[in-house]
Amino acid sequence: MLVLSLISCLVFLIKEIDEYFDISINMDLIILHLLIMEPNSTSDMAVQLEQYCMDTLLPNLNVDPVASSTGYHEPMSQYWRDYLRKLRGSKVFIYDTETAQLVFVSDSIQYIADHVGIHRSTIVRYTTTAELYLNRFLISYDPITEMDNSESMTLDQFRAFFKSEI
Repeated sequence: MLVLSLISCLVFLIKEIDEYFDISINMDLIILHLLIMEPNSTSDMAVQLEQYCMDTLLPNLNVDPVASSTGYHEPMSQYWRDYLRKLRGSKVFIYDTETAQLVFVSDSIQYIADHVGIHRSTIVRYTTTAELYLNRFLISYDPITEMDNSESMTLDQFRAFFKSEI
């Protein structure tokens, strides 16, 4: 029963990978090795077996060649977190229509959601419909040349301003 459960999980996983990456995986090329340990085996024995498999079964494909490690090599620096966020994100501009001024710029929707507290689906909705958020703020993916773009607030300034206005 356990073997059937593992096989069905593997088939499901392959289908998920296939759909996610939009690739076709030939099931005939998949080889499943089941290594069943004795019930009284220790975790150290499992780690030794894992290390043996990692060393012998295509060791050049292992990103992390140490058995039972976390899989992380070292924490990512704040610089690289910011860089990747900017690379993946959509730049968002928030304007105050009462003053016709840019109040905040973010490199990603998720950054605003995490730090300001506006849900990402709300941000997307207001950027696509051009409605005013809270009947005052215009949220846009593009800078608006008709408004003052000379400077914007820092995150802390914007949070304090935003909380005082809602």
